[in-house]
Amino acid sequence: MTGQVVARIRLPIRAEKRFPAPHPFSGVWTFGSSMALEDNLVSALIGALAAVILREGFIWIWRPRLEVDFEEFGGKKPYVHQFTETGSSMMFQQVPPRAIRVLRLRVHDGGGRAAEACEAKLEVRRDGALDPAVFILHWARRDPRIFKELDQVYAPVTINRGGSEALDVLRLAESSQRIESISTQTFWFEPNVKYELTVVITSANAGPVAFRMMLEWDGAWDGLGSSVARESSFPILSPT
Repeated sequence: MTGQVVARIRLPIRAEKRFPAPHPFSGVWTFGSSMALEDNLVSALIGALAAVILREGFIWIWRPRLEVDFEEFGGKKPYVHQFTETGSSMMFQQVPPRAIRVLRLRVHDGGGRAAEACEAKLEVRRDGALDPAVFILHWARRDPRIFKELDQVYAPVTINRGGSEALDVLRLAESSQRIESISTQTFWFEPNVKYELTVVITSANAGPVAFRMMLEWDGAWDGLGSSVARESSFPILSPT
């Protein structure tokens, strides 16, 4: 065809929107990152828990542990001390010299640190009935010839690690018809009567411990040591 001009029109080609192809392992890496985060959290929790357990275990191992028993000396247990009591050694009283016999308990700290502010009280039951009075017992080291005020004489003591303290519980004066407690308030024990005594010892940084014994005195001057018998010694569990 002569004289004909054929025009070629180039239409614009619409560009196609292209997206990058997904990485073949992208899903795997996302799952792996999640697992790694969970592992880190679990490891952190286990580490924190282990630290707490170790700390509590360390405290438990090194805490004070109080142990109570009758005092023993010269193969005798319980051992009964005998003193001559003069007017100068009696608290708030002027009396002639007289012989007295004293029954003590031995309180030992078998733990890893000192037991602080140790205090002892006596509970007395007669025929199963608990006396409502509070009887704070006397530590032997608080000598009334040195300490004059009542709150000093009956003050708490610190028991050093591996150390022991003597605790005065009962005393019998020569020619007396009754045994008496060595406490802030006096309890009088009659002869030929059965009593149950519980000594409870507390500390500012140790669990309380109790010592239980039976008392039945025949009224004889030489009968104090044979009148008591240990029932049990046990820690007191916290209600919590």
